Amino acid sequence: MDEYRVLKTVNFDWTMQLQSVWRNSPLHVPGLHENLRTELMETLKERMGSQDQNPLGQIITGPAGAGKTHLLSAIRQEVAALPAWFVLVDMTDIKDFWETVLLGYLNSLQQATSGNRPQFQSLLKHLLNPDVKPQNPFSSFYRTPSRSRKSPLQWLTALLAGKKAQRQEAAPATPRQIAEYGDKELAQVIRQTINRLSTQYPEEIRAHQDALRALMLLNSNDLERANVGYSWLQGMAIDETDRHLFGFLWPQRQPSEIVKSLSWLMSRYAPTLLAFDQLDAIMSQHHITTASSGEGERMTGEQRASQAIIEGIADGFMAVRDTVYRTATILACLEGSWEILRKGSLKSATDRFASPQPLPPINNATLAEEIIALRLAHAYHAHGFTPPYPSWPFQPQVFASAATLLPRELLKRCEEHRLQCLSKGEVIELACFESPPEATETLATIRPDPGLDHAYQELCRQAPIQELLSEEAEDEVLGMLIPALCRCLLRETPLPKSRRGVVDTEFPGDKNYRALHARLRIIDSSQENREQHYCFRALQKTHATAYQNRLNGALTASGIDSKLPFRRLIIVRTTPLPLGKVTREITDKFLQAKGKFAAPNEQDLRTMWALHKLEQQNLPGFEAWLRERHPATQLQWLQETKITECLAADAFPLENNLPLNAKENTDIWAKLPAPKRHNYKATTPSYPSALPVGKILSNPAEKITIPLPLLTQYTGILAGSGSGKTVLLKRWVEEAALLGIPSIVIDRTNTLVSLGEQWPAPPTSWTPEDQEKAEHYHANNEVIIWTPGQADGNPLQLEPLPDLASLLEQPEKFQQALEMAQSTLKEIVAPGKSAHSDYKMDVLTAALKLFAIQKGKTLPDLIAILSHLPAEISTSISSAARLGSEMAQRLQAEIQNNRLFYPESPFLDPGCLFKGTSANRSRISIINLAGLPDLKTQQQFLNQLAITLLGWIKQHSASPSMPVQGFLILDEAEDFIPAEQSTPCKDNLLKLAEYAPTGGLGLVFSTQNPKNIAPPIISDCFTQFAGKASAPAIIEAIREQFKIRGGEEDDIPVLEAGHFYLHTEGMPAPVKVAIPWCLSYHPPHPPEKAEVLKRAAASRLQAQNP
Repeated sequence: MDEYRVLKTVNFDWTMQLQSVWRNSPLHVPGLHENLRTELMETLKERMGSQDQNPLGQIITGPAGAGKTHLLSAIRQEVAALPAWFVLVDMTDIKDFWETVLLGYLNSLQQATSGNRPQFQSLLKHLLNPDVKPQNPFSSFYRTPSRSRKSPLQWLTALLAGKKAQRQEAAPATPRQIAEYGDKELAQVIRQTINRLSTQYPEEIRAHQDALRALMLLNSNDLERANVGYSWLQGMAIDETDRHLFGFLWPQRQPSEIVKSLSWLMSRYAPTLLAFDQLDAIMSQHHITTASSGEGERMTGEQRASQAIIEGIADGFMAVRDTVYRTATILACLEGSWEILRKGSLKSATDRFASPQPLPPINNATLAEEIIALRLAHAYHAHGFTPPYPSWPFQPQVFASAATLLPRELLKRCEEHRLQCLSKGEVIELACFESPPEATETLATIRPDPGLDHAYQELCRQAPIQELLSEEAEDEVLGMLIPALCRCLLRETPLPKSRRGVVDTEFPGDKNYRALHARLRIIDSSQENREQHYCFRALQKTHATAYQNRLNGALTASGIDSKLPFRRLIIVRTTPLPLGKVTREITDKFLQAKGKFAAPNEQDLRTMWALHKLEQQNLPGFEAWLRERHPATQLQWLQETKITECLAADAFPLENNLPLNAKENTDIWAKLPAPKRHNYKATTPSYPSALPVGKILSNPAEKITIPLPLLTQYTGILAGSGSGKTVLLKRWVEEAALLGIPSIVIDRTNTLVSLGEQWPAPPTSWTPEDQEKAEHYHANNEVIIWTPGQADGNPLQLEPLPDLASLLEQPEKFQQALEMAQSTLKEIVAPGKSAHSDYKMDVLTAALKLFAIQKGKTLPDLIAILSHLPAEISTSISSAARLGSEMAQRLQAEIQNNRLFYPESPFLDPGCLFKGTSANRSRISIINLAGLPDLKTQQQFLNQLAITLLGWIKQHSASPSMPVQGFLILDEAEDFIPAEQSTPCKDNLLKLAEYAPTGGLGLVFSTQNPKNIAPPIISDCFTQFAGKASAPAIIEAIREQFKIRGGEEDDIPVLEAGHFYLHTEGMPAPVKVAIPWCLSYHPPHPPEKAEVLKRAAASRLQAQNP
C-alpha cells in the first residue's frame, strides 16, 4: 500500500459542526475534559430531578478550539441515557432571543436521541391518554403482508372487537399510529388527551394545551397537516378553518409562551438540559464596532442593532430560568463573550448562574496521542494499512510538546505536517511540535489536469434540470448543490492572509424543515475573529404554508437585519412566489431585512451540478483547476448577490456601503417582480395567459386581466342587488369559454339560464371586439341546462356516495372519502350529537368499510348490509342489529321521498359537465335548482356535487398546457356554506375548496353579505370584487375586506351598476373597474320555470356523453 496515498485520505478537520452534537462521534475521546464533564453531570443529575426551582445556569468558557462543542456532544450522550430531554440552541446568527430559543426547541424535538424516534414522538408517547382509540385500522390492515392478511370479515371482526374493548380498557395509541389518522379522528384524539390532562392539571392545561395540539399535527404523515402544526409552533398564525377544526384556543402565540408550553409538556415526563452554543459571533462583532468608535460619538445603526440583540440575550438569560420547567441550562462561549454579558445587563442577575468553568489545554501527552491516533486509525483501517505504530507518522515523543496546546491547535499542527509531506511527495516522521512548520504553497506547483475541462463540460451536459427544479427535491437535490458551491467558491478565491472561510452544512431540523442549506462564514483573525455570514436556502415550495414555514425558519436561523451588514440571507428560487396575505407579510419582512432572492438560470444550474460532482470525485489538480477557471465566481446569480466582491474586499462591508439591496424602498413588494421562471423548454406555458374582466375606470383605454394561475384559487364577489353581479358572473363564464375553459354554474333564481341565448339586438355599449367575441362564443360553445329533480327537463342524477371500493389500496384517500360519506349520511341516519348518534355512527362506519370491501356501489347495497349486519358486527356493538335496521329504514325512506336519492335516470359521468360534444367546443353546464323543493334538498344536491367533483379532480389533474381546467360558479354562496350553522353540504364544499386548486378547478363564490359566509372562503380569496351594497353592516364588511388589501372604498353605496372594485394578488391596492355587458342575452326578468324546463329539454340531446 502506498503510504503517500493513505496519508492523503487522513482527516484532521478541526471544526465541529454544531449539528454533529446529535450524533455519537467515532472520534470521541472519553478522556478529554473528563473531570469537568463528570462534575457537571453529577450536578445536573442531582438538581434536575427536583420538581422545585430550576438549578443555576452553568457557564463553560474557553478559547476557540478548546472543545466546547465537543463537550456538549458528550454531555448530550449522557443526558439521553438518564433519561432526560436535550435541547440545543444555535445562537450563531441570533436576532431575537426567544425566536432563536423556540427554533432550538423545535429542531431539537425533531432529533432522534434513541433509535429512530424523534424526541417529540417520545414526548407524545408519554402524554397520550391510555383510553384513546387505537390506530386507524386501515393502516395496519394495508401494511400486513398479503400471505398473512385476514379475510375482510375476519379483519372487520377484529376491528369491531377492538371498538368494544376500548370502551372498557383500550391499549394506548402510539404516535406513529396517530400519524395516519384523518382530521376528525385526530381531532378526537387531541380532545381526549387534553381532557385527561385537565383532570390532573386543571390550571396549567388551559395555557399549554395548544402546544400539544400543534405537536400532534406536526406528527402527522400528511404534509399539509404537519405544516399547520409547524406554523403554530413557529409562532405564526394559522387560519380559522384549522383553528376551529382542531380546537386551538389561540391562532397565534408569542415565542416565549410556546417555549413555556413545550417545556411544561416535557416536564411531565422528564427534566431537560437546555444548551446554548455559538454565541460569540454577535459579541465579537459588537465589541469591534463599538471599540472603533470615539468616546462620545453617536452609535451607528449597526451598533444600535447589535446592542439591542445583546441586551435581548441578556434579558432572555435572566428570564429563561423562570420560564422553563425542570430545566438546567448550560452556556458554552468565549470568556470574553461571558464578560460582555456579565458586565452589561446581567450584572444584576449573577446569582442565577454558577461561576464559569474554564476549559484547560490538553495537558496530557497520552490524551493528545489518543486524539491523533484515533483520526489516523480511521484512514488506515479503510485502506487496510498497518502503520509501524498507532500515531505514525507522528512519533510518540512529539506529543510531550503538545501538552499546552488546545485540541484545535493540535489538529492544525498535524494537518500542516500532512500538507508538507504531500507537497514534498514523501512521508516524513515528525518528532517535535515546538515550532509550527512554515506554510507550504502546494497549488503553485500543481497544474490543472486538462481532462477536467472535458469532465466539467460532460457533467454540465448531463445535469438533470427538471429534477433540480422540483419542489419535492429542494432539500435533497438543489439544496445539496449549494454547500458544494460555497466550498468551491472558497477554494477558487484567494482570501487575505488574515482570513479563513468555513462552510457550515449541518443545521438543526429534520429533512422536511431544514432551516438553511449552507452558511458561508468568513473569519478575520486580525479583527479578533470578526465574522461575515452568508446564509443560503433553496426554497422551491409553491404551497403557501410550506413556503412560509421554511422562509420563517431561514429568517430566524440567519438573523438578518437591514442594520446588520455582516449577515446575509439568499433564497435560491426559480418558481413564482405563492400567493396570499401571510405570504406577502413574511416576504416583506425578508426583503426589508435586506434578504435577496436569487434565480439561477439554466447554465448556472448546470455549472452547480458539475461542480458538485467534481468535488465529490476530488480529482488530482481540481483545486488548481478551480483557481484557473473560476467557474463558481462566474455564476450569474452569485455575481448579482455581490458575494464574490465581499470576499475579495480589503474590509468587511459597512452599514453605509451595503452590497445587497442597500437602498431603502418604501414599497419593496410592489417593485419586486416574482422570481424569474427561466425559459426551460419543459416549463414554457402554451395557454392563454389571463382572463379579461373589464377596463380600469381611471384609464378606460387600459384593460385589466387576471392571470390564469391565480384563478385556480377561489374568487369572491361581494355585491348586493342592483350591482350588476349577475352580468359579471355571466361575462366571467363567457370569457372563460372563449379561452376553452368550461364552467359549471349553479342557478337558483333562473337568472343564469340565458347564457345560451343571443341578444335580439347588440347592446349599445358593445365595442366591435365585443361583437366579434359574441359571435365566436355562440358559434363555438354549447350551453347545457340541467334540472335535477325534474324528469321533464334535463334530469341530473349524481352518485350520493363516493366510490370507496376503488380507494381501498390508498388509505389516506380512502379515509377522506369515508369522511365524506359519513358527512353525507349522518344528517339522515344519525342527526344530532347524542350518545345514541355516536353509537349509530360506529355501526355506520363499520358498515361503510364492509361496503367498500364488498365493492358496493349504490345506496341499496349499503341498505342491504345495514339490514342484515354480519354476526361479527351485531355481537361486537351493543344493539348493533337494531341500530342498523333503524338506519336502513331511514335510508329507504329517504330514497322514496327524496328525488336526489331515487335513481330516476342513470348516474351521470361528471366529465359530461365539462366536456363538449367535440374537442373544439367548450361546455357550460347550468345546473338549475328550481326543481328541488326546498333549500335543504338543494344543499343535499350541492353535497353530492362536491363529492363528485372532488373525486373527479383527483383523477383528472390540470395539464401543463392549461392551469385551469374548469370553473364552478356558486351564486348566493351564504346559503350553502354559512358562517355559523351547519348544512348538509358545508363540510364537503369546504373540502372541495381546499383541494380544488391542486386539480385546476377554479371556484367563484358570490354573496350579498360576506359576514354570513364561512370566514375562510372570504378571507382566503385570492381575487375579490366589491360592488354596490346598501345595508350599513354589509358595506362595513366589504370595507373591512378591502382595507386589508390596501384600499379605502368610501363609495360602495353609490357605485354604478357594472362598476366594481377589484383586487388580486400582485396589486398594491384595489382598482375600480367597469365590467362590460355579457355576450349572451340578459333579459329584464328571469324566465318562468316552464320556460326553463323547455330550454333544458331542448339541450338534452346535446348533453349526451362526449
